[in-house]
Amino acid sequence: MLNWYLACHQPGKESLYKAQLQLSRLHIDSFCPLIRLPRPRPDRSACRMIIEPLFSGYIFIEFDPEITHTTKLTALSGISHFVRFGSEI
Repeated sequence: MLNWYLACHQPGKESLYKAQLQLSRLHIDSFCPLIRLPRPRPDRSACRMIIEPLFSGYIFIEFDPEITHTTKLTALSGISHFVRFGSEI
């Protein structure tokens, strides 16, 4: 049965995009909420709007563990492990 699970990825936008690209090649949906934040510019008194992940280092993945084993997903570059509660992911 398809459910959403939380996985950890290596921090950085490049590893997030790489993980999402590899998951889409496996036809697995992923979600990483983004947020726009103002950052002050060092050369002016103005701010620059940047887009960052809301939960840095985490990505939501929708899959069926009985069809796609978790070790197949953690073998992808960028994804390190799944968040677990006891023995359940």
